[in-house]
Amino acid sequence: MKYNSMKRIHYYISFIALLALVLPSCIAEDLSNCPDLKIKLIPDTVLTKEELKNAMLYIFNGAGEFVWSESVDPNPDRGAQNLKQDLPSGDYTFVVWYNVGVDDKDVTPYKVKPDVFVPVDTVNKNNPTLKRTAEFYLPLPANDSIESLKLLPTFYGSVDYTIRKDTINDVDIDVFIQTNDINVTLLGLRGDEVNDDYEFVIKDRNARYSFDDAFLDSKNFYYTSKNVPAGGKEEVSTKLRVLKLSQELGAPNPELTIANEAGRIILGMPDNTNLIPIIIESYRMAHNGETPDLTKMHSFDVRVDLRGAKGASITVNDWGDVPLDDITLDL
Repeated sequence: MKYNSMKRIHYYISFIALLALVLPSCIAEDLSNCPDLKIKLIPDTVLTKEELKNAMLYIFNGAGEFVWSESVDPNPDRGAQNLKQDLPSGDYTFVVWYNVGVDDKDVTPYKVKPDVFVPVDTVNKNNPTLKRTAEFYLPLPANDSIESLKLLPTFYGSVDYTIRKDTINDVDIDVFIQTNDINVTLLGLRGDEVNDDYEFVIKDRNARYSFDDAFLDSKNFYYTSKNVPAGGKEEVSTKLRVLKLSQELGAPNPELTIANEAGRIILGMPDNTNLIPIIIESYRMAHNGETPDLTKMHSFDVRVDLRGAKGASITVNDWGDVPLDDITLDL
């Protein structure tokens, strides 16, 4: 019994000593190296508390080496909050991702890589996790199909900040929503089509991101909304939640397909159903040729009308009615 007690004491002493080496923390004897530090998250979109499961903060030093991470309160009403770990003076990058690793069978969790972030050891010169190798991603199932509405919203934020001693360091982090809600309505169903169920699919390759919020290479996968009934009406609607949209050169191209329960394609190839040029062209038609900033738009009402004399057309947010065969934008 005495042996086990001594063993536990040695374990705790060793663990505390390891933390002292690994984490660049302040000590009571040197309060000058322990600046006051508070962070505040400032989201660009208001969400419900049910959608804000967590927010994970990752801190890197000026060399891009991982220093510390912890879960912080995602609720913007929380205001400024203290960190659990003190940091000495110096240059840092603060990175925030929302809804990481949520343990809920009703949602699809986002994850980060590596599984374990290794903090820099300034004494023993170890191999810490580097910011440039860290990754935020959406895990894909074996069939590469995601039930779209099981995705929670997620935010990203990053700021460079120099912590100084002898002052209060207030780190404000603007966080920007990374998900988009696309409401799709198919108009002009005829005959037996009004009694069918429908599947709405957006094919994309935007599942992986760097800690600078840049797209990383991802294979094609599918956001889906299945078994949507028309219910005898001439139209059918659903909502699809997808990750980041961008008109940047080389960015992923989300493609919309709608099929009935028998698998017949109602809308899709060979039609040009790349949503990015459709959104841009519809916006331009209503805004004197101006190009929209998709980083500031995260909800889109897409109406597909099959009743046109020259074929299907699409309008987005009631901006402009775009014939599918007229989408020839060179992005």
